[in-house]
Amino acid sequence: MTDTATRIDGYANLLSGLSQTQDVAGRGYYRGSPLLDKMQLEQIFTGDGLGRKVVELAAEESLRQWMTIAGDDGQAVLDVMEAQGVQHLVTDAYVWARLYGGAAILRLLDDGGALDQPLNRKNLRRVLGHLVYDRHKLTWTSADLEQDELSQNFGQPAFYTIQATGMMARRVHVSRLCIIDGMRLPEDERQRNSGWGASVLQGVWDYLMRVGQSYGYSANIMRDFVQAVLSVNKLNDLLAAGQEDVVKQRMQILDLSRSILNTLLIDAENETYTKQASSVAGLSDLMDRFNEALCAVTGYPMTKLFGRSPAGMNATGDSDTRNYYDTLAAGQKAHLSPVMEEIVRDYYSAKEGPTRGVEPAAWSIKWNSLWQPTEAESAATRKLVAETDVAYVQNGVLTAEEVAESRFGQGEWQMETTLIAGAERELPQPEPVIVAPGDVPEDDADDVDPTA
Repeated sequence: MTDTATRIDGYANLLSGLSQTQDVAGRGYYRGSPLLDKMQLEQIFTGDGLGRKVVELAAEESLRQWMTIAGDDGQAVLDVMEAQGVQHLVTDAYVWARLYGGAAILRLLDDGGALDQPLNRKNLRRVLGHLVYDRHKLTWTSADLEQDELSQNFGQPAFYTIQATGMMARRVHVSRLCIIDGMRLPEDERQRNSGWGASVLQGVWDYLMRVGQSYGYSANIMRDFVQAVLSVNKLNDLLAAGQEDVVKQRMQILDLSRSILNTLLIDAENETYTKQASSVAGLSDLMDRFNEALCAVTGYPMTKLFGRSPAGMNATGDSDTRNYYDTLAAGQKAHLSPVMEEIVRDYYSAKEGPTRGVEPAAWSIKWNSLWQPTEAESAATRKLVAETDVAYVQNGVLTAEEVAESRFGQGEWQMETTLIAGAERELPQPEPVIVAPGDVPEDDADDVDPTA
């Protein structure tokens, strides 16, 4: 029988304690925290300015430039949506989804059916409006789950019960709702959270609290920035003799003289008065590190979350802002595009809507760019596009009508180019070369038979 030994790879030092039982660094572990409940989230949102900004800013920025609809009568649909305040409503829904971990938009559609019946889009007459509910207003039971294994919603709620303040509970079919989920959660954690995602504040709270504490501690330092020190001869003897009243009376006299004469009267031999200032060296750098950590976990650049100008030589903050907008664009695609496609389809399908119920064969939504160029950048872009258009027209790739319609047909200058169906395009033919009798072009001189 042979002896066996356990081998553990890694560096170790018996003297310093590295990788030993007394190594403090090796004793660390992650201690999870429970999900923030509704009351905690609401208190942070209403009472902490930074917490509110973390929740609202991304939602408002994502929908600030709104969207366009590529397809027939797209602008007419957008006009009706604007009249019904859809942009503001979707912004609210996105804010509550980020705060609570989920929200829903109830589409009030006149299709002849009740709320607990599946939407019949073929009978849709008009879009009456929309209502927004946070996830805590929506509940479901196991009896509400979709049981059809062939359904793409299998295992998910087919019905929700909406219990809003001041109204009776309503059972609603999921086809009449647009769900905006919260942050991604592991499946088991999601089930413990009633099937919803997490609030954006969940992973931010610890860092948000540290930033708030750092500002609070710095305020205390400022309050005690200058500390007055009065040295009294034989103070301990006075206190030991029970003469505290004498000491207090002396302090009151000093305060009174300082208040009236702005001068401190002290005993030249037995008392000294000095002021000691607290050092704040390195405090701003330390607070910046807390701020940077908060920006890292929220995905906001410092220029957005704290309104701070970019630091460093030749720093403009453009790269941080572009990365931030790229993150928002990903959120638009994941959370907002499915919702907006359903809402736009409702307006197309409504028989009393802008298209009289005719849905184009092909249409799509396009989120407008969040990055807004300067006037100089816009002018440079137009100049480059104009030069490209000239080359296209001269070479027969586009017609002048297509260029004019693409650039100015929508009322405002557009970069996207739209081809006109059936437009005839002819490449310019080279001009014929006229050769006089007896003359031979230089390029054809080698082909002439000298014996002819």
